[in-house]
Amino acid sequence: MKFCLLINPAHHWQACLHEALALASTMDQQGQTVHSVFFYGSSVLLSTDSQWLECWQSIQNTHQTRLMICRTMLDHHDQEPPDSPAFEVVGMASLASAMEQADRIVELT
Repeated sequence: MKFCLLINPAHHWQACLHEALALASTMDQQGQTVHSVFFYGSSVLLSTDSQWLECWQSIQNTHQTRLMICRTMLDHHDQEPPDSPAFEVVGMASLASAMEQADRIVELT
């Protein structure tokens, strides 16, 4: 089964990213596929932390998971995109496309 993760934290973006990583690891152990991850809201602040970037890059490198960061939220938080080819800066149309391709969508808030 292919999953799309939407990371949209209401509070404490670091805790939400940690939860999402744990979920992705569990899904992998159960033979599920995390097809794509969309970073929205304050989760785009991961671009300011090299440890978070490395964790998600590892998932992308291992599983070819599509990592998408919302362009509008980067602008809203006055952040530069990550300096990594593992992450795509995209709009909401890319999220809609990823959701169409997934069997299930999981939103982490």
